[in-house]
Amino acid sequence: MELTVLNGAASFSLFTWHIGWLQCVEIPKFVDTVTPQFKPKFDALLVELKEEEQKSLKESERLEKEIADLHELKQKISTMTIDEYFEKHPELKKKFDDEIRNDNWGY
Repeated sequence: MELTVLNGAASFSLFTWHIGWLQCVEIPKFVDTVTPQFKPKFDALLVELKEEEQKSLKESERLEKEIADLHELKQKISTMTIDEYFEKHPELKKKFDDEIRNDNWGY
């Protein structure tokens, strides 16, 4: 292609040549074949995530309660009687009573 410039006529000719060339170019449509493969896996992971989140929240609540109980025990430990402790922990009272009844003194 030979280009001659006469008062801006060359730039217009070059512009129309580019427009003609761009009209001939066909851009293929994108066909997504990956997302359909992974969407069910991703959805299953989201369900599992929600279940684990609920478990985590319950465990956090349990641990916060246990921490509060330990703080209360720490404050009362110097003045607490064994009966007060056994009121909060009846399973230990039963264990000790069984050991005494069976003449098992921890040896």
